[in-house]
This record gives sequence, structure tokens and C-alpha cells, in this order.
Amino acid sequence: MLNTRVTRCWPGVLVGLVAGAVSAPMVAAADRTDRDQRYGWHECAHATTACEGTLRVPLDWDDPSGEKIEVGFTFVPREDRSRPATGTVMANPGGPGPVVGQLPSLRLVFGPVLRRQNLLLIDPRGLGRSSPLRCEGFDARVPAKVRDCTARLGDGLRYFAADQAVTDFDAVRRAVGVPKVTWWGHSYGTVFATAYATRFPESVTALYLNGTKGLRGDGYAAGSLTSALHDESLRVLDSICAASSACRALPGDAREQLSRLTRSLRAHPDPQVSWAQLSQLVTASGDSVTGRELSAAVAGHLAGDKAPLRRLATQYAKVEDQVEQYAKDPAYPGRLTYICNDAVYPFARHASVAEKRRQYRAYNARHLVEPFRPEEVLTGANGDEVCPDWPTPRESPPVPPGAQYPDVPVLVVNGANDATTPPHGAAETARRFPRATFVTVPHGVHGHGWGGLGPYSDCVVEAMRTFVERPRHPVRHPRCDGESHRALGGFPRTADAAGDRVHAEGLTPAQRRIIGVAYATTADAIARRDPTNRITFREPRQQGLRGGTVHFDDQAEQITFDGVRYVSDTAVDGRASFADLARATVTVTGGDGRRHQVRLSWKAYGAAETISLTGAVDGRSFTARTSIG
Repeated sequence: MLNTRVTRCWPGVLVGLVAGAVSAPMVAAADRTDRDQRYGWHECAHATTACEGTLRVPLDWDDPSGEKIEVGFTFVPREDRSRPATGTVMANPGGPGPVVGQLPSLRLVFGPVLRRQNLLLIDPRGLGRSSPLRCEGFDARVPAKVRDCTARLGDGLRYFAADQAVTDFDAVRRAVGVPKVTWWGHSYGTVFATAYATRFPESVTALYLNGTKGLRGDGYAAGSLTSALHDESLRVLDSICAASSACRALPGDAREQLSRLTRSLRAHPDPQVSWAQLSQLVTASGDSVTGRELSAAVAGHLAGDKAPLRRLATQYAKVEDQVEQYAKDPAYPGRLTYICNDAVYPFARHASVAEKRRQYRAYNARHLVEPFRPEEVLTGANGDEVCPDWPTPRESPPVPPGAQYPDVPVLVVNGANDATTPPHGAAETARRFPRATFVTVPHGVHGHGWGGLGPYSDCVVEAMRTFVERPRHPVRHPRCDGESHRALGGFPRTADAAGDRVHAEGLTPAQRRIIGVAYATTADAIARRDPTNRITFREPRQQGLRGGTVHFDDQAEQITFDGVRYVSDTAVDGRASFADLARATVTVTGGDGRRHQVRLSWKAYGAAETISLTGAVDGRSFTARTSIG
């Protein structure tokens, strides 16, 4: 049962402190004794089950006698109590965000590793249970509210950065009696991991970094710029398109296609495609649905077929709602303080707010021109847009100047289709460690280190477990590959066009049309349950491309089609399963009102240029090939 209390950590800042059933003693500066220098003085060091605790630490580690804050953590001892632990994993899944609350998910990620190893989870200061930074009424999109929040939080805000947080982590490590840790970092967690390893190299056994956020030579993180994210996303989109002959046949590369689209939308706005939705689509190019369809949807919109792009944009409407909620989250300042303090942006760190904004506008005028303009896609919620209003008066690189990267085993894993933390940044991080192995997962995306994104993602998790258990013998070439689809070259608008892409001996043109429509409709829906897609496409009920409704039953892995029109002149009703071997039993109703019964089966989530189909049309068995999907 958690108890909550509130204390004042510095003038003007109320910080919520959550203490577990077992809490660290409140140690005043004058009471610091040799106990603080010993391992294992905290009660959690002797726990046999998961133990929640807090530790009182200096706000500024360079002033240990000054004000204090509290850091919350959970220590999970090994499951096998018959033998000593073989190690301890310190895990941070990124964000930056709270960590302790993700214990159930991390238990699943580590699985059998936790039989012999302990797990240590620590909420970074300012987040979760670690003196959280909050501002009621906050809105990241309103500069005045951002500045009001920073004024309320006060001067102590400068100490909520990675360099101070990892010193908290090491204090917790000592308090719970752990000599060394193996770091598991994902996304922003790799910033904490690298900062910790370079500041406390004697406390590290090994590091596993997944979705690595690149650090510059000066020790700061590279700022998460909207323009850079768009550039990387277009690179990913080009890479996905290059693997498909149908997509390669489209005119121009991704930037050229989108430039033509944005010029068209400026001249003739589409009320069903907002700039924010289009920007979100571009940055989600690594998602299986978006990567499969976006290039063809853009080409279709330019040619007058607006349905495919409108459908994608509609499915991103919820993302816009999520961004709004995120921007207004009272706890968002706890994340922003790291985003702004730990990174370098295209404005002087110590300049005034007005000067930062001037420099930022000048940068965007040069770098965010095509396919977008700043006023079209900069909503005010991204870190690069908020940080001009965030005070960063202290030099605080996560990695200290001149730091030596420890000579310990390091495994760096990155997805080739990861635009959020691109592979080149991960490779640069790997080069700085003397004993690092760098692995690029073909077609992998940013979240593959968590598992649950299909066989390739589970493959990555297994490689991670092997490394964490035996870091001196890493899996150097795991056979993990995230390819599960081919990019489309277009969307057939009629049954005739669908039938032209079906090849089979002994079938009439009418039968090929029926098969083509049945396959295109069902494959389109099944693609939305590709294990590598994102939560955006997981709604249980969706509209068909040109009409009708698709119902998803994820537990039963079944789809129901209710008058679905993938092509304009033919409707499909019936059911399909979306396991690895897809099966469909549907009724196809043509423009003449005639109904045809079709059974289909094929290997779902394949990346072949041509798909092999077996089944029956109106009772006649067939084997066919298609290039539709």
C-alpha cells in the first residue's frame, strides 16, 4: 500500500514524494556517515521479493550539503533463491518517463533472465515517484504557459538532467548492495545508460543499447528536431519503396512525391487531410501500414484517387488528439527538462528566450522548406519547439568532457527503419566503446526491443537475453529480419483493374476479377493486423477503403467484412483469419448484383513480390498468383 506525502524541496516548488512500504531513512546532510559509503545499507538490499523504496539525495550533487529530493525505485531480487545472483540489470525503457510502473512489461521482456539476475528500476528525478515536476494548467503549445511553468518550478529545474540523474542511480545501486550492473537501455534510456557508463565505469559489467539515441562529440544528445525526423523518415520511406518493383515504378523519390503533394494541397486544400496528419504519416514511415501504403497513396491523390491518403489521414486523427493530451499533461515538464537540458538545438544555450526563438526561426527557414513549411507542421508540442522557452543555464552534458568509454562488453541493436533514433547515430555510439558489437536489424523499427512485434522482434529479445546472461559471448549476427510487407505501387479502383493483377491458367476474366477483389479486400484488412504495425491501426472497427465496415476480433484473430468496397464497383462480405496462414471465406457482389462465393488462403505478412493463392471461386478450385498486395 503506497503512502503519499508532499514536501517543499526548494522555494516555489511542490514535489510529490511517494514512499513504498519500505522506505530509505530520511538522512539530513549533517547526518551523512560512513553508512552512505557502504553497500547495502537500505532495507531493500535484504529483500527476497520485489521491494519499493525511496532514497534521499542532493538536488545538486556538487553541493551535497544543500537541498534534498527523493528518488523512488524498485529492487526485484532474483527468483532462484537457492544460489547467489549472477548479476543485476539496471533498466530504463526511455521516454524519458517513469520506469518503476513498467515493471510488469519489463518482467516479460527479461523473462528467464530474472531467474538468476536481480532487476533494478529507478524513476529518474522529476518523473514518476522521484520528486515529480508538475505544472497544473500546462500546455506545451503555448509559450507563455511554458514560461509560467518554469518560473513556478524555480532555479532548481536546472538540476533535473541526465548527469545528475545517473548519480542518483549510482547512489541507489550502492544503497541496495549491488556491486555492478548490466545496463539495459531503450531509446532515451540509452542516454542514461551511456551517461552512467562514462561517469561510473567501475560500476558497469556490460551494456545493452536498443534504439540508441546518438550523442555528439561534446557529450550532449542531438536535439530531436522536426526537420531531422522528417529527413530520416523520408530515407526510411525510400528504403521501403526500393524493395518493391511496383513502388519503384512511381515517379520520383519520397521527397519529390511529397513536394508535389504539398504544392497541390496548398493550391487545392483537402479538408480530409490536415498538415498535422500528413506530417505524422511521414514520421511513421517505418510502421508497416504506413510504409506499405503511403507512397502509393500520395501518387493516387495526385492522380485524383483521394481515398487511400484520406483513409491514412483519418487513422491519424487520433494521433492529433493524443498530441493535444500529451502537450497538456501536467507531468510533461518532467520529461521536457531532460529533452532541453541534455541536448543541443539550433540556438545558443545561454541566450535569452527572444534570441533563442529568433535563431530557431532562422534555422527552420533554412532547413524545413520542402516538403513542408514551418507554419504547416510545427504545432508547438515537440521538444525542439518548446526548448527555446525552457531555461538551460547550466552546462550539463550527459557524458562528461573527455570521458573514457569503459572497456566492457556492449551490444548495440538498431532497426534499419528506425527514423526516431537512426542507425548512424547508434553506430557512432558503438564505435566509442572498445568492445562494442553493432547489429542492424533489417526492416526493424524503433520499438522492436520490447518484443511482441512478430517473430523478428522476439528474435531481438532472445539475442538480448543471451547477451545479458553471457555478455562476453554476444550473438554477433542474430538472424532477425523485420520485413513483413512490400510497398504498394497503387490501389486498383475497379474490379477490372484488380483482375488484371491475378494470373492463373484456366480461369475466365470474370473469375480473375472476383478473385482479385476478394484477395485485395481481405489482404488490405489483414495488413492492419501485421504484428509490426503501431497502436494507431488497432481500432476494432474501421471503414473500408471506399465504403463498408471492417470489424476486427483480435482475440479470435478474425475479421468480419460488412459491405466493404476496396474497389468502387464491387462489395465484399464474409470473414477472414489473420494468423500467419491467412484464410478467407467471402461473398463478392459485383456491380450487376450477382453474388460469388470465394475461398482463399495464402501466407500472410510475406514480403514476396508475388503472392501465391489457393482456393475456390463458385466451387471451382484454383491456384493463382497475384501482385496486388
